[in-house]
Amino acid sequence: MFAKAAPEPAPEFGLGSTPDRASDASQPPDEFIERLKQRQEHALREMFARYSRGVERVLLRVLGPDPDLSDVVQDSFEQALRSLDRFTGDSDDLRAWLNRIAINVASNRLRHQRVRRWLRGAVPYETSEIASRVASPQVVLAMRRLYEVLDRLPPDERIVFALRLIDGMQLTEIADRTGTSLATVKRRLTKARRRFDRYAGRDPVLSDWQTGDA
Repeated sequence: MFAKAAPEPAPEFGLGSTPDRASDASQPPDEFIERLKQRQEHALREMFARYSRGVERVLLRVLGPDPDLSDVVQDSFEQALRSLDRFTGDSDDLRAWLNRIAINVASNRLRHQRVRRWLRGAVPYETSEIASRVASPQVVLAMRRLYEVLDRLPPDERIVFALRLIDGMQLTEIADRTGTSLATVKRRLTKARRRFDRYAGRDPVLSDWQTGDA
């Protein structure tokens, strides 16, 4: 499955993966990272068990109700596995590093989606991913309209908008996760909010949310 050979077979990352009971969580951080770099199966499963939900959360905020979300999570961890040898931090840095990889994967996916939509025409959003996470049909509709508007934003602006205003991430964290400066994040966020307000103001559902009437 992976290009590099490993001392032990590397597991396929998936949302249903179950870590081995012999957990690496109690080991010193540097030893855990070393076992990851050796592609030891127990350590790889432990990494997925610890961090997959956080990666999924970030991807959901950025991409919206993508029917292939689990595949994008898988792609993010496969990219992480290919990049492990270049990782220089410890376990405390691993979450942020995985999120940076996931955001990069999401960015590439958004750019490809824009090209496909331009070639094939707009396709209505499926709301199954969001529907499982919200309480009412009104919120489902608003979230669907929200991501339809976000589809009109350039990917770089959409990412900072989603991380800040949907996920609630601090600006300094966004700069770190996207590999950009704080000034760049602020500039992209300002542009994104202007575009979003302009587009959302034309939608009766979103304009009600903006004015607090819903």
